[in-house]
Amino acid sequence: MRHLSRMPLSILILVLLVTLAVPLVVAQEPAMSEDGRPLDATAGPVAAPTGEPQMPADTGESDFDEPGVSPQGDISTQDQVIADDLIVTGSECVGFDCANGESFGFDTLRLKENNLRIAFVDTSTGTFPTTDWEITANDSASGGASYLAFTDRDTGRVPFKVMAGTRTNALYVNNYSIGIGTASPTSHAVHFAVGDTPTIRFDQDGTWGWSKYVWDVAANEANFFVRDVNAGSTMPLRIFPGALTNSVVIGGADRGSSAGLVGLGTSSPAAALHVARSDSSWRPAQVLIEEPQSITTTERVMLKAINRGTVQAYFADAANSAAWQLGFGADGVRADFVDTETGVESEAFYLEADGNLRIAGALSEMSDVNRKENFGAVDGATVLSRLAEVRVTTWNYKGDAAKHVGPMAQDFHAAFAVGEDELHIAPLDANGVALAAIQELYRQVQAQNARIEALERENAALRAERGAR
Repeated sequence: MRHLSRMPLSILILVLLVTLAVPLVVAQEPAMSEDGRPLDATAGPVAAPTGEPQMPADTGESDFDEPGVSPQGDISTQDQVIADDLIVTGSECVGFDCANGESFGFDTLRLKENNLRIAFVDTSTGTFPTTDWEITANDSASGGASYLAFTDRDTGRVPFKVMAGTRTNALYVNNYSIGIGTASPTSHAVHFAVGDTPTIRFDQDGTWGWSKYVWDVAANEANFFVRDVNAGSTMPLRIFPGALTNSVVIGGADRGSSAGLVGLGTSSPAAALHVARSDSSWRPAQVLIEEPQSITTTERVMLKAINRGTVQAYFADAANSAAWQLGFGADGVRADFVDTETGVESEAFYLEADGNLRIAGALSEMSDVNRKENFGAVDGATVLSRLAEVRVTTWNYKGDAAKHVGPMAQDFHAAFAVGEDELHIAPLDANGVALAAIQELYRQVQAQNARIEALERENAALRAERGAR
């Protein structure tokens, strides 16, 4: 069983100190005995509650027969065992440097010497806790540190230490509030107050085998930030003063469908990333993907969407009940116009994976004279003669059974040297060649018609002349 001496800590400390100490005042310590007392120390009178000096009561026992013991030195050189409660109505000084006539001021208990320790030695057995503890004031060695510490004497570890010179209110606890550097912590909070950039450091120091790494969480008038100390003190996360409410929201289980979703500008994200603005007059809900222009001009993928099936993009005009829905799949790209009131979708164009393009309306190519330059005349006769040499055949694209008729791009490019390259024929170029050829044919037909008319007149005149004979 544990001893019956389990009592409030303050009483336990007082009893421990008193039972280990001589309730007397010792003046000097020029030389020490094995128990730590001065060799020439003599006992003085025991202070009675009234302040009048008294000698110890005669108990009927005598230590005078022990070597070196005199009536004047008996009490100071012997352990004192008090088998009853000890009550001191004044103040008490314990330690080799306590002086006769010690001025206590408001001190009730004073420890005074050059090695100050309070030990808690737990003699419990069995399943009861047995750890011994120590309260230490300052190092014993010359040049050591000044501090107050709690030591686990069983392990030698020091879980708590306060260094001398620590600022006022370095740690302030008030109910559920903790102040660091302040005596007025915010209610139910850890309040950290310091003159410049209060910082919390997370230091994985390598003592457990993991690589050393350090992170800081800090704040000041410029920003709140997370700092990667090992990576050159880069700041991967920064929040500037005046940031809007719900600038970044990560949905939780209590948000229903928002669990695991991220909101930018909304407290109720409805997608994996939901960007919203309650007032677009400040900033619209935009997404900007930008590569620094000074780094490289290399082609890069800037936006990627991956799905096990067609990937769709939806663009809606909420004010006019209209939307465009783009679908990107294995068979091509499709654009549908959506009436959001009725939900009816109408295909606008469809670009197949093999390059075929189907549109629901007319194809118009830019041909504004104000957008053109480097004009040159076209020799219709040359165009017509070259066009006559271009092979026109029927064919189909590889992998596509649909039949087509037309020239080869290589032949067309060799004949007319127009277009981007010899692999493509622009409809505008094909139309231009055809129109030039048609115009030349028209001129030739007109010339032939004029000649025919002239020949017919000549024939008519000849027939009339013969008939007159």
